[in-house]
Amino acid sequence: MGGSSGQEGIYLGGSLPTLNKSFSPTMIGVGQATVLTFILSVPAGNPAGSNVSFVDTLAASLHVATNLVGGTCANAAAATSVTVGGHVIKVSGLQVPAGGPSGASCCTVTVNVTAADGNASCNGNPAGFTNSSANVTVTFANNSVQPSCLVVTSQPISVSPAGCSRCSL
Repeated sequence: MGGSSGQEGIYLGGSLPTLNKSFSPTMIGVGQATVLTFILSVPAGNPAGSNVSFVDTLAASLHVATNLVGGTCANAAAATSVTVGGHVIKVSGLQVPAGGPSGASCCTVTVNVTAADGNASCNGNPAGFTNSSANVTVTFANNSVQPSCLVVTSQPISVSPAGCSRCSL
C-alpha cells in the first residue's frame, strides 16, 4: 500500500507502517494482568510519521487493568487513552520512527489487560478471549493483527514481568 493523504508527516511516498499485537504472558489467573503490546513496524527507508492512530475494542471478557500505558514509541503514553475496566484502547497521533537505511524499525505501545472470567483453553479461539484484526481499526497503518487468545485460569499463576526488548512477535 502506498502513501496516504496529503496531510503533513503521514508517510507521503512511502509504505505505511504495519500494526500487530500480542499478549505476554499468554496465560494468567483470574484478576491477574497481562501486557498487551502493539507493535508498529516501519519498512526500511520510509520516513517517520506522526499521525498513526488505532482503536482496539477488546474481546468481551477482557478489560483494561490499569491506566498505566507505556511503550517505545516517542509519545506512546501521551497518544494512548484507556479507562480502567473499559474495553477500548484508543491511540491517536502516534509518532513512529523512520525505517532505517538497511532495515525496518519499530516501536511499541503497551497496556495492561485483565479478565474476570476463566478461559481454560484457546482451542477454537473463543470470542470472549480472542482479539483479531476485526477488533482493531487503524488510520495510516496496515492492520496485520492475527488472532491473539488469552488463557485465564481460575487460580492465580506465577508470572514474570513482561516486556518487549525487540519488535517481533
